[in-house]
Amino acid sequence: MPGESGEPSIVILGDLRVDFRSRLRDHSFALLPTDHLEYAEITMKVSGTAVNLARHARCSFSAVDVISCIGTDHFAGVIRSVLDDLGVRCHLQEVRDVQNGTSLLVREPDAQGPRLLVASRATPASRLSVEHVRGVRPVIEGADVLFADGYLALYEASRAAMTEAAHMARAAGAVFCFDLLPHHAEKYFSLTDLQEILEASDIVISSARTLARLLALDDPYPYREEDVTSLVRHNLSDGPGSGATWLLRFGVKDLQKTAVCRKGAVSVVYDTGYLAAKERSEYGDRLAARELRNHVLHGYISPE
Repeated sequence: MPGESGEPSIVILGDLRVDFRSRLRDHSFALLPTDHLEYAEITMKVSGTAVNLARHARCSFSAVDVISCIGTDHFAGVIRSVLDDLGVRCHLQEVRDVQNGTSLLVREPDAQGPRLLVASRATPASRLSVEHVRGVRPVIEGADVLFADGYLALYEASRAAMTEAAHMARAAGAVFCFDLLPHHAEKYFSLTDLQEILEASDIVISSARTLARLLALDDPYPYREEDVTSLVRHNLSDGPGSGATWLLRFGVKDLQKTAVCRKGAVSVVYDTGYLAAKERSEYGDRLAARELRNHVLHGYISPE
């Protein structure tokens, strides 16, 4: 339950990365017939699933803790500095033989166009250990919410650490929320592979189309409300994660609407505000932070 301040706290397990971002000014990816040089602004930003959520969770939670891993290369100081500036409490396992993760994001001139995202696969977070998680047990047990994502499920070590943390949180009465990433998760694992972590989850956040692909079903875009209703009725009444509350995103950019689902039924559908937002970058993280805060404080899931 929330502490003396009346505001909830959150612990985030996730990845730490450094992003390099740019935008083409005059050409679409699809229209480039050959090699192309273009001069454009390139920005660097500390990112990754843990940082992105922490950045927005500060506005919804009284305390934000990040549990992750960090390399020892020249980006380590940059990452630590940004986390310090955010005012979050960090519990970082140092990994000496894996460089900090980097990503390259290139956008088209049209803001509605596709993005090119290239990310280093091996990151320090893949080495997150059960021992490190056990070493920060008081932090996990003292939180109202524990949040983790599917990128940690890509590797045996980090998957075991995430599962250990989930069981700790649940035993202490905290809410465990699992974000089912990556969006094309079917390329890396099955729902059966995730059975233990899904069964430990109170809340699962996923694109409806991600869930459909994991079930080897069609994933039309944009996914419609009737598609979600059918998906949930036929596939979430039993099996892995059937005891959790699912927040299924759908519509434009798979973020326009959310269906709150449990035991094979959709209880409510709401507009996320995505289409009306002036700033859409990291919108999913902002949305999740507000939803989880309301769940802890008021017992319902809503961004309002």
